[in-house]
Amino acid sequence: MEWGWRIPFLLSSLLATAGLLFRRGLEETPAIEETPPEEGSPAIRAIRQNWRDILRYVSLILMSGIGFYVLFVYAVADLELHMHLSSARALDINTFSLFIIMLAVPVYGLISDHIGRKPLALFAAIGAIVFSWPLWWLMHQNSFVLILIGQATAGLILAAGWSVYGLIATELVSTRLRVTLISIANGIAYGIFGGLTPLIATYLVKRTGDDFTPVYIVMVAAFLSLAAILMIPETSPNHSRKK
Repeated sequence: MEWGWRIPFLLSSLLATAGLLFRRGLEETPAIEETPPEEGSPAIRAIRQNWRDILRYVSLILMSGIGFYVLFVYAVADLELHMHLSSARALDINTFSLFIIMLAVPVYGLISDHIGRKPLALFAAIGAIVFSWPLWWLMHQNSFVLILIGQATAGLILAAGWSVYGLIATELVSTRLRVTLISIANGIAYGIFGGLTPLIATYLVKRTGDDFTPVYIVMVAAFLSLAAILMIPETSPNHSRKK
């Protein structure tokens, strides 16, 4: 209890070191090598020249960012407060659900190579709209198993989107300013909208007395993401070749 909590942080430092060594051995793709360098701040150029692409990508991943913070940040406190679970039990559910997602994302990625990116993105958005309420209801039952099923299933729905959002952005956005554009959009969707969601959800639940208010936030974000998905083309090279 006094020092064991440091062990995961020490292990993460090993992962960071491995990632650094791996990255140092990688070469840039030909498309990046052939792109001439430009002067000035890439962030400023991206905001000035590609603000529409930034808004489009923010809308695409908005449900994902908000959904993550509701499901894996806000829900922990909610389970402790309303379902009277211990912190350890709530985090056990979180850990198992995240482990399921870790296994599911590569499978979704392989599926997207065969059917395209948009079907999985649509599945995530429509799934969030249709199943958020019943899955949140499951998470408010007095049963460890039902709570686990509710969170893990919601995680599997979100994972379908997580598996393709990066692919869509990479395949949709031109090489020039691609990384900067994606970084800005992720910061807005996850850092601002997602990061503020637990605070906003807590305030709204207290004001309305409705424990399902966070679900409605996720559903609104899912509708916005669905609109963005419907307006973008299919980006999968394999899918395009089949056409």
